[in-house]
Amino acid sequence: MTLLFLQVQHLFGKLKFGYIGDTSTSVNQKVKNKGILSIQENFDLERQGFLGGKLELIASDTVSSAKAVEFTSIKETDYDVHYVTYQGMSMATVAGLQIPFYRVSNDGGSTFESSNYASTGQFNTAAGTTVKLTNQSTYGHLCGNQQGSYKWNGHAYFYNLGNSSKYSFVTYQAVGRYSADSQPSSTFGNSAYLVAETINALQFMVESNTNLDEGTIKLYGVKQL
Repeated sequence: MTLLFLQVQHLFGKLKFGYIGDTSTSVNQKVKNKGILSIQENFDLERQGFLGGKLELIASDTVSSAKAVEFTSIKETDYDVHYVTYQGMSMATVAGLQIPFYRVSNDGGSTFESSNYASTGQFNTAAGTTVKLTNQSTYGHLCGNQQGSYKWNGHAYFYNLGNSSKYSFVTYQAVGRYSADSQPSSTFGNSAYLVAETINALQFMVESNTNLDEGTIKLYGVKQL
């Protein structure tokens, strides 16, 4: 056992880095150690942007009576995962319930695709109502049915936007109001754009071409490990 330990120790002493990996590639080591990062080293590397999970704000839009929010520079080649937050969103008061949704573009936002989507999800109210969302082929869901000027909030992850060989997928969670009572509703679901192509712009709207009255939408890139 002692001999084995000495052999391993001797091997590690000859390696360029303090861990075993693919030594045929050039790894840019930021911290010289023996393969285990301390709490402080993890903190320092994350603060400097070298560890995964960190968000980069790409774009932000505060809505004021607009038909849509569009982001036409999304850094799709820099990130495999994008993160979208929507906060304090409301729409013009119209008859019936409307669904917030997104559409994608492959030409920088000159046009947005209105077919080849698939969505599934459900929302639940504090009163005990559970509704399964109807699949739509013309857009992807971002929230359950919402009522008039009542606000909704949520977040969504977008996957594979810059990958021309994969479909683009979305998972989301949101809260809002299902009807004009005081009961909140929560929504969760997922959707996909079923064409393998590079997506380089995003659009956010609600049904029936209804105006978005207020709220803020932010787009982030998620730094990977």
